[in-house]
Amino acid sequence: MRLLPLVALALAVPAAAEDRPASPGRNRSLQHYAETFGVTVEEAERRQQHRWAIVELDRRLEAAEPGTYAGLAKEHSPAYRVVVRFTADAEATLRRHTSDPLFVAAAAPLSLVALDREHEEAIRAMRATGIRYASQPDVPTGTIRVIVEDPAALETLRASGAVLLSPRVVVVQAAGPFPPLPPGAPAVDEGR
Repeated sequence: MRLLPLVALALAVPAAAEDRPASPGRNRSLQHYAETFGVTVEEAERRQQHRWAIVELDRRLEAAEPGTYAGLAKEHSPAYRVVVRFTADAEATLRRHTSDPLFVAAAAPLSLVALDREHEEAIRAMRATGIRYASQPDVPTGTIRVIVEDPAALETLRASGAVLLSPRVVVVQAAGPFPPLPPGAPAVDEGR
């Protein structure tokens, strides 16, 4: 397990960090995190030290488990943990790659590869409509959120068959009007 030495190294860093002055930007960042999540600056720093182990596991799972890996996300409260999603055998798959209890397995309806395919199809369909939109994949639900100013107009096109969107596409009302496009910009947003 390559991850355990990385975690052990990360846990050894605070002692060395005490010997050198901390950068003011880093202190502000840790202070902001601590205030946002209601933890001490020391706890914020401990959590930050896991970042490379998280990145390494994400890269490894993308390469080794493309058919079932559905991404990972940090949860900051009520307890700090990293939820790692798979479409099948979540716990067993995760434990083949790490035994670190920071990482918690969870189920997901689609792999990242499949969700990305669904997202690309939604983007193609939305571009064909000429409607301004934004889109966002939602890993835990396996859906694509398509945000528009007028959901009823899009749903009418969808119901008539004029636009073919997967059942995994959820149409969402924009919080407000989209900002005007700059001169020369394409009429339709890129969707990302």
